Amino acid sequence: MSTTTADDIIAVLESRHTSGLSWSERQILLTDSGVEEWSGRVGLPRGDLYDALALRLAFGFHSNALDFDFCDQVVNELHAVITHRNEDRPALFWSVFLAFDAGEYYRDGNRSIDPVEAYTRPQIAQIVQRHIPGR
Repeated sequence: MSTTTADDIIAVLESRHTSGLSWSERQILLTDSGVEEWSGRVGLPRGDLYDALALRLAFGFHSNALDFDFCDQVVNELHAVITHRNEDRPALFWSVFLAFDAGEYYRDGNRSIDPVEAYTRPQIAQIVQRHIPGR
């Protein structure tokens, strides 16, 4: 029986992450082969694993346990794996991806509005509310 969970995977990825690096300086946190291995360890099909990881990122970001840069990098790298393999994008994963994507850039050159706070946080809050256990 497997003891690896989505939380364990997020912890491993977070231990590899270095904050404050530019896109060109960042180390790749996950690969297709890593996703394949984790899928087997967790005992979930890849699509379900994408959703599980995305939900963990959403809850972690919502509670301020995980920062935007880390979450954004992970969902972008997961999306790259999905794209490379030409896999379907699971709905939950896709909504989390789009929420973090919304925080990546300023709108209309207006730098007085923080896109993470204005766009990502409200979207993530809605996702978390829909997925609170017991609801």
